[in-house]
Amino acid sequence: MKTSVSVCPGAPRLRAAGRRRGGILMVVMVIVIAVCWLGAALLSLGQFDGTTVVRQQQSQQAFWAAEGGLYNTIAQLRADGGVLDSPPVYSNALAAGAYTLVTATNGPYYTLTSRARVGQAYRTVTQTLYVLTNTWPNSGAVLISGGNLTLAGVSSINGDILSYGNVGLTNTAVSGDIMANGNVKINVGTVSNGTVRVTAGHSVIPGSLPQSAPPDPLPEPTDWTAARVTYSNMIAYAASKGVTPPDLTKVSLSLGGGTNYYKGSISQKNGGPSIFGPGAIVTSGDMSVLFSIVGSVTFIAGGKIQLGTGSAPANFPITNCTFFSGSTKNRMWLDCPNLHFHNCILMSCQNLDARQFDMTDDNSVLLALGSMTFGDNTATRIFHIQGRVEAGTTITADSKTSFTIGVSTNLPSLPPGFVGDVQITSTQWVDLGSAPWTP
Repeated sequence: MKTSVSVCPGAPRLRAAGRRRGGILMVVMVIVIAVCWLGAALLSLGQFDGTTVVRQQQSQQAFWAAEGGLYNTIAQLRADGGVLDSPPVYSNALAAGAYTLVTATNGPYYTLTSRARVGQAYRTVTQTLYVLTNTWPNSGAVLISGGNLTLAGVSSINGDILSYGNVGLTNTAVSGDIMANGNVKINVGTVSNGTVRVTAGHSVIPGSLPQSAPPDPLPEPTDWTAARVTYSNMIAYAASKGVTPPDLTKVSLSLGGGTNYYKGSISQKNGGPSIFGPGAIVTSGDMSVLFSIVGSVTFIAGGKIQLGTGSAPANFPITNCTFFSGSTKNRMWLDCPNLHFHNCILMSCQNLDARQFDMTDDNSVLLALGSMTFGDNTATRIFHIQGRVEAGTTITADSKTSFTIGVSTNLPSLPPGFVGDVQITSTQWVDLGSAPWTP
């Protein structure tokens, strides 16, 4: 019997092992390819996310650059008295980018469109302004306080209230908006047909009154720096070159359209000789003026001014007069129940203390760098004011004071030394996003 012997007894096993090794290699190759593809995808995604973050940052920067273009232009408008000196289209660099601004005017309405670019990002914003030039007082409100405003008695405000501090009202009827930069507390009996706008702080008001936050900063107070400088120079001239004042308790004074400079103080006797305008009286000292004024007279005192010290003839009018107290230590004093101001301007570089007076049916303006106090908390006082009241700090009326103020449509013209202000109000603001826009 022959036995068949294989020359390569292990060959079939080797071929099987080779096939297994080939299959494993294919699996490894597929895994390597998948890992490479996944790594490339993750790398691409990371790059995409990084680009997105950068563009988002650039878009935000472009937005604020465009806003900066609006702010710069509005500031320039204020500085130039409401006149646009730049051409209709102009560009400026700002921060990390640049903006291009286009201006268009239609009477008092100015439309500003600002487009900015940072990197590859664009943003565009537009704002419409209502611009009035040569205006005064600066704010359209009838009652303005640089500090807290407190009306504790029965009051009626026919117009807007503007306060840069807190507002506290009791038994007050307000026909207008209440705008404050602090807290607003409206107590029992107060009604309003306007809105309460609080830029900071909070409000405690009846639920029937609407509330909203103003879209823009509060209006700026009246700037009468130029008037103070002008009047202060006149007072300094009176102190150095002025003559001895006459005894106005014995003799009358006729100004004849000129300006009289006096070194010292002057005092007019109640019911005594009169002061005849037009013209101006400038004194380095105090003034005590008691009713007998005929015609338009400007009174400028380096010290305090006291108007009234008791009774005057019934409904005694003071018409078309300006009173300026340059004292930074003493207040202006108003005290007479029959004292009526018509088309007058009263300015105090300190406080103003009003015990009794009347401004009914006229167009008068009260300005004080310091506080204003109405009433003395000892007797019932009634104040009627048709015009504007503005204090640099606080305004206070006690619980025994009835305070009524109404809007005047015909305020006195700019007094000597005043420079007309520009009043800018925003009527519309729109974010146009990154939409294409060609100036």
